[in-house]
Amino acid sequence: MELSKKIYQLRKLAGMTQAQLAEKLSISRQTLSKWENGTSVPDVESVVRLSALFHTSLEELLLEEENRVKEEKTHSGNRYYHSHV
Repeated sequence: MELSKKIYQLRKLAGMTQAQLAEKLSISRQTLSKWENGTSVPDVESVVRLSALFHTSLEELLLEEENRVKEEKTHSGNRYYHSHV
């Protein structure tokens, strides 16, 4: 999932309006709207604030799920393989 969609989803799950989240992040509602519709992206400091506010890791915010590499044991012992989540 793209960062823009994650921000939107997390905001909705928290029951916040764009104005409320923007105030907590000390940004304008218009800036948040641009993040959510993908026309711009938050700076590093804002991503860290989002992570703390929503109690989620930076990895979860920044990495697209299909690109995350997961190591799992195979049935043939201790060998590992990479699979896409």
